[in-house]
Amino acid sequence: MHASTALPTWVDTFSCIAPAINAACMLDAAMAYAEMGLAVLPLKPGGKTPNCRNGLLDATTDLDRVQRWWTSNPSDNIGMRTGLAVDALDVDVKDGAPGWTSARQLNDRRLLAGGFAQASTPSGGGHLLFAVNGGGNHASGKAGHGLDYRGVNGYILVSPSVIPGAGRYQWTSVSPDRYGPVLDWDALTTALAAPVTARATATPRAGAAGQGGAGLIRTVAQATPGHRNSVLAWAGFRCVENGLDPLLLLDAALSTGMTEREVRSTLRSVAKEAR
Repeated sequence: MHASTALPTWVDTFSCIAPAINAACMLDAAMAYAEMGLAVLPLKPGGKTPNCRNGLLDATTDLDRVQRWWTSNPSDNIGMRTGLAVDALDVDVKDGAPGWTSARQLNDRRLLAGGFAQASTPSGGGHLLFAVNGGGNHASGKAGHGLDYRGVNGYILVSPSVIPGAGRYQWTSVSPDRYGPVLDWDALTTALAAPVTARATATPRAGAAGQGGAGLIRTVAQATPGHRNSVLAWAGFRCVENGLDPLLLLDAALSTGMTEREVRSTLRSVAKEAR
């Protein structure tokens, strides 16, 4: 698959304002996306179903329309249309789906190199944004690898959308330097279908490992109620990938109000799935 080389100006903007979007009301967040040229549509409060006449086809960057939508229904969740400015890989862990395990295998093969933004989802899964590859939507289906792809005629829920009783969608990282390489679904499915061989021992990567995981500790410490556990799980997996002990996140997680039992349970699950 070809790689997009031009970095859109909105990607740098996004990297600066993602934390503010996480903390914003739905209206302000929807307006921010539209201002960056990312088409959005309203979804029913607490849900994933479009709350507009023509569904996905109504997704827009028109600021007046966006303002009318969320002024009339301020609790509507936010959907972002894919296939226009971004595509998205959906990492699923619901009902035991091995989404993060599959994602780590692909990352080891450099097949996720273009994932320039990452979000945590209420279930503990995640979204990775990529440059548009021009393809459509794909689902894990019978392959059972826990990964779905949203491209042309697709959409994803985005921060600060909320699922009652589960939590919020939140951006956890945006790295403009990763923007460009598109995701090749055929290469992805081929890699995941290959027999699993002995996995090399993880070695520290220069970035996070060289800083002792300071960035991951900071991310966990800044997590807010509703998504603390999913952020902790995400950071735990990043620790494993970088050859770090996930327990270095313990104090940061405790500072957010999580109990030690909750923290250790989550980190044990991370260590078990990462084997």
